[in-house]
Amino acid sequence: MRESLLALATGVAIIAACASVAPYSPGPQASSAGGSGAVYCWKDRLVDESDKLVCNWAPTRYEACNGHVVTYLEKRLVRSQPAAVTRCENGQPLVTVTTG
Repeated sequence: MRESLLALATGVAIIAACASVAPYSPGPQASSAGGSGAVYCWKDRLVDESDKLVCNWAPTRYEACNGHVVTYLEKRLVRSQPAAVTRCENGQPLVTVTTG
C-alpha cells in the first residue's frame, strides 16, 4: 500500500514538473512576431542560432516581462540587432529588435 502511494505521488510530481516547462514553440506567436515593429524578450533567454533568434518574444515590454513561451524570429525579418532597453519588475533585463 505504501509503495502504491509513493508511486502515485512520484507520478503526480513528474506531471506537475513537466507542465511547468515552456515548450519551444515556433507556432503562431513566432509568425505574429514576424510582423513590423519592435518586439521584446528577456536578455538571458536570447539564443542566437544560425538563421534565427530564439527567445520569449512578445510585442510589448509587459508581455515580455510576464511571458514564458519560447519562440523564434527568422533573422531575415530582423532589421536591428538586439539592444538593451529596460528591466522588468523582477529584475530581468529586456532586449528589443525591430522587425519588418
